[in-house]
Amino acid sequence: AGLARLPIFAYALPPLAELGGSAAFLLPEAAGPEAMAEAIARHLEADPEARWRRRVRQQFDARRLLRERLLPLIEG
Repeated sequence: AGLARLPIFAYALPPLAELGGSAAFLLPEAAGPEAMAEAIARHLEADPEARWRRRVRQQFDARRLLRERLLPLIEG
């Protein structure tokens, strides 16, 4: 995850806590999958890099560019 610049979300198991250290988002095992999903969603909404990646994927999708930019040039 570190090399791919991705956040780490995991349950606070001793090996994961040791490997991830303070860079990992660790939740108690008792938190359950809903809490894990909420933590991930909260992080992705607050993280500027994640917001930027989402915006680029939405605005520069190949099909969208073809439909909105290229086809009007060809048809015009």
